[in-house]
This record gives sequence, C-alpha cells and structure tokens, in this order.
Amino acid sequence: MDKKNFVLSAGLVLIPLAVFFGCGNKNLLRPLALPTPTPIPGLAGTATPSPTTTPTASNTVTPTPVYTACPFTPTTTPALIDDMEDNNTQILGQKCRNGIWYSYADSSSSITPSGTFTMTAGGAGGSLYCANVFGTVGPSGTLYAAMGFNLTNPIVAYDLTQGGVYSGITFDAMAATGTLTAVRFEVSDLNSDTYGGICTVCTDYPGSNLAFTNSWAPYSVSFASMTQMGYGVPVEAHLNAANAFTISWVVNSAGATFNFSVDNISLY
Repeated sequence: MDKKNFVLSAGLVLIPLAVFFGCGNKNLLRPLALPTPTPIPGLAGTATPSPTTTPTASNTVTPTPVYTACPFTPTTTPALIDDMEDNNTQILGQKCRNGIWYSYADSSSSITPSGTFTMTAGGAGGSLYCANVFGTVGPSGTLYAAMGFNLTNPIVAYDLTQGGVYSGITFDAMAATGTLTAVRFEVSDLNSDTYGGICTVCTDYPGSNLAFTNSWAPYSVSFASMTQMGYGVPVEAHLNAANAFTISWVVNSAGATFNFSVDNISLY
C-alpha cells in the first residue's frame, strides 16, 4: 500500500514510520526515533531492552523483564505519567519514563499543533495546561490524525504494570462542542510494534474506542480491555502492558472536524 506523508510534532525532527490504523490494513505514520531529551536529575542509568522473543505456533509470547538496570526514581506521584503543568514537550521524568509528545496526520488531513508540540492553556479541574490537537480529517483514503508520546527515549519496552502494581491507565479528556467525539486510545506493545521484533504483521496496536463528552470527564481503560482491531500477527488476547512502547489518541472519521484534549494521565 502507498505510504503517505504526515506532519509529526516531536521536538526538532521529522522521521516517518508506517503503521496501521482503521478497519483492515491501513498505513499510518508515526515516529521511528525521537531526539534525545534534556537529562533529568535522578533519571540516570541505562535501560535494558527486552531480548528478542520468538512467537510460538499459537502466536503467543511470554513477557520478559524490562528496565532491569534502571534506577526507579523516588517520587511522591509514582503513577502519574504527565499532567502537563510543566508546559513542555516531555512527559514527567520519573520511574524511568522520559518520552516526548508528538502529533501526526496523513497528507489530506490537517492538525494543529504541527512541528514542535506545544501544550494548551487551560486543563481539567482548572489546571494550567493540557494536551490538545484540532483540525480536519481528510475526505477519503487512508485517514488518521493523532497525538501521543513514547514512554522512553530512546525507545525500549517499558513495564506499565510496574511489576503487577497497576492494571490500567486513567486520564481526563474532552472534545469541543460540535466536533468529533469518537477517539481511539491505543498503546503499542512488544507483540504489535516493530520495536518489539516479534510481529510479522505489525502496528495493530491494542486499544479501546472511546466517546468523549463536551466537558472534562475522567476515562479509565484497563490493560485487559485493550484489544487489537484484528489484522495483526501475532494475535494477542489483550495489551502486553509489561512491555509497552507508546501511548496515543487517534481519530480517522472521514471529513470530520476534531478538537480534543487530554490531561492528568496516570496509571491505576
């Protein structure tokens, strides 16, 4: 299938990678590698990527330990991934997480912000900032517009469960009145992402189809409820949260105007 250009906001570079989104096999583009973030105090050490795992005949894999060499930074908010209050392009630098926010869209769709991702003033519960994207999905073809972030930079598998402590992700979200409310929440993992080195048909990321309201509301998505669309190989029963790479919010309804925001992303 033809690859299409997109606008990626990930700091300073534009790097394409084809992935799939939608019903059936459709090409989507997302970052392959992101610029090295500013060092964060207490986030020293080297993460150990998961070793390559060979799928079994039943297309199942056994999660392998990650970050065995990473010093988990003491914090009073260990579950918080990002609340955007620092107003920068990086998620909170704690528990070995240091990924970068970005946005992307196919060539027929428009999305703002583009280029360097910027936070938007005014968040949930009167907070200072949130992550917001707005634009228009193209009229036809392979369509997508999204924002998200990698959990680590450089990208390696990350244990969202933190050894079985957490079972899902919660966040606040809303869609502007009169705009698209159907948003898919996705997490790429060892079995579905090309970074895992396992999939033969990749980028069928486990996710959940959500309906945002027109005012701030909390959304909680369990790891066990996040499933693929059906075209990926291997097939997994649900998200392999112990080996995750990226988190994203995606829209792809033809011709739709979208304007949605997220805030206070946390594990639970």
